[in-house]
Formats: sequence, structure tokens, C-alpha cells
Amino acid sequence: MTITRRLLLKLSLISGVAAILPIHLLLRSYQANLEALIDTLIPDADNSSAAEQLLKQFLQDYKQARIYQQGLAWLDRQAKTTFNDSFNLLSREQRDLLLTQADQTTRGSIPYRFLYRARKDALEMFYGSSQGWDVVGYYGPPQPLGYPDHHLPPKQPQP
Repeated sequence: MTITRRLLLKLSLISGVAAILPIHLLLRSYQANLEALIDTLIPDADNSSAAEQLLKQFLQDYKQARIYQQGLAWLDRQAKTTFNDSFNLLSREQRDLLLTQADQTTRGSIPYRFLYRARKDALEMFYGSSQGWDVVGYYGPPQPLGYPDHHLPPKQPQP
């Protein structure tokens, strides 16, 4: 078999997708834990849509997906070790305790990096959405449609 440039491109594309796909499928298995995490960070938010948005982002950012996969696995292990249950089945107080443990780990550790990354992502998604705008009393951009009459000459000032 002759190795052509086309064949090489096909193989590299297939191997790239194959590397990302298992992480995405693995993260799907942690979706309930991801929703519980978002609920702990931002109570009363629409957690399922935020979790879906994050899962979509992971398809484009393998490094971020890897941090989440390792962090969610750590949270679940800690939940099972400490409370004999999965993270998503714990009470809010128990989840807070585990997040406090993650915060108190060494600064560069997986739990620490995961907690701060997840917090940043959750806050950005929530306060960047219309649901977050309602919470803070922001009613959206003042010119949501831009300037629809920009092609017209300036209006004369009213006396």
C-alpha cells in the first residue's frame, strides 16, 4: 500500500476524532455529577442546559475535557469514599464539603485546577445567559438589533 498525502490526512483525522470521542463519551457518563456540581456552585440555575453547553465545548477543547474528566472522577471517588454515594446523590452540604476539600488541595493538583476551572466556566455561562441577566436585573444590550437605519442620513434634531 502506497502512503499518499490523502491517506495520511484521513488517518490523522480519524486518530484525532478517536482521541476526543472517548473523552466526550466518558464525560457523558458524568453528566449527572456535572449538573450537581453546577447546582452547588450556582443554586437554582438551569443546570442541564449549562452541562450540555460544557459537553459541547469539550468536543473542541480536549485539554479542558481532560481536566473535567479527571476532576469529576475525583469528586465521585471522594463522594463514594466519604459518604458511600455518588456525588450527584449527595446533599448540598455534603457536596459543599467535598468542594472545600478540593479547594484545600495543593495549588496545582487536579482537584484544585478542576474546581477553579469549573467555577469560572459555570459563572461565565450563567451570567452570560438571559437567565443570569434576569437575576442581576440586566435586560440585555441596549441595541440588540444594532443600528437598523445606519444607511439613512442623520435625522434632523427635533426643536
